[in-house]
Amino acid sequence: MLKLFQRLSAAPTNPQPIHAPKRFDVADLYRGPADVVAATEAAALPLDEKLRQAYFWIVNTAIISPHYDIEYLDGPPQQYLLGDRKARLTLPSAQSYSSFVLLPLLTFATQRKCLFIGGPGRGKTASAVLMGVLAGYPIREVRRGMQRGQPQMTVADLLGQPLPSDLINADSVSKVRVAWRSWLAMRVKIIDEYNRIPTRTQSALLTVMGDNYAEQFDQIYECPPAAWYLTANDDQGGGTYQVIEALRDRIDVIVQALAFNPRFLGELLTRIEEDARPEEFVPREIIFSEDEMSACPRKCARCRWPRQCGGAWSSSPASSSTWMSPATSSSTRARTPRVWPAPTGTG
Repeated sequence: MLKLFQRLSAAPTNPQPIHAPKRFDVADLYRGPADVVAATEAAALPLDEKLRQAYFWIVNTAIISPHYDIEYLDGPPQQYLLGDRKARLTLPSAQSYSSFVLLPLLTFATQRKCLFIGGPGRGKTASAVLMGVLAGYPIREVRRGMQRGQPQMTVADLLGQPLPSDLINADSVSKVRVAWRSWLAMRVKIIDEYNRIPTRTQSALLTVMGDNYAEQFDQIYECPPAAWYLTANDDQGGGTYQVIEALRDRIDVIVQALAFNPRFLGELLTRIEEDARPEEFVPREIIFSEDEMSACPRKCARCRWPRQCGGAWSSSPASSSTWMSPATSSSTRARTPRVWPAPTGTG
């Protein structure tokens, strides 16, 4: 079972010429023509390739997600008419991707904020936990750092408690020290069922998400840059409490968790019988160090974005929770996949 969960796709998963910009360095004047890159740098896996390997490991091994709703075309697609209604089936001519896996992984790389919406048992929390393990945290620390929304959650439960001795002896609020919660220092933050958090506690969460700091008793805790993952255990995003609009505005992308495909029931049964959880078998090769996580947003900002992709991405079903036009893809009949020309170059 361990070997099954630790199989990785062969690198490079997407062979392309590297077009790295040449930058002038005074040290180049002192290097000879035979100078080579250090062996450690040459052996290091590029971040984009590491992200690709992480995607294929998750989609092939960890998360059972047969819905590939982000499609690319590098030529004319194949089209077929099915049944008496002549339903059109379009097969893409290039690589297709699952938004349920790709968008959380891109959120991880850019350190943004992602919301999973869907019914219970669709892998929302499991996907978020996987992102925490990819950041190098032990599985136990990820689970302990996860904030689980519930109607009785207070601001102190979310951020931290003031020290009782300071509450008694301090002569001013500014002298009250706060025992901050450890999850505030993590680079992957998970809020499970955020729509069950009371409104006042949502306001405190808004400050952490929007301004990257926590405040209690005039004490400030500066949080490091992080990727955020929130879940809502409802297809429409509703919950115990109404989510304040300002908190909704901080979310960068919404990922719809689609229903489980019964075709993979045998694989799911095997995991239950073996008590195997993929997040406990993540290969070391795709785990990111703190320096790699810090470098990912800068690398992503330098990626070349084809202009023709802008309009298609803005109406992608993965980023819209209200678009319900009929599907023509074999992967799902609930959402219409968007297709655009296959990307060229690195990124």
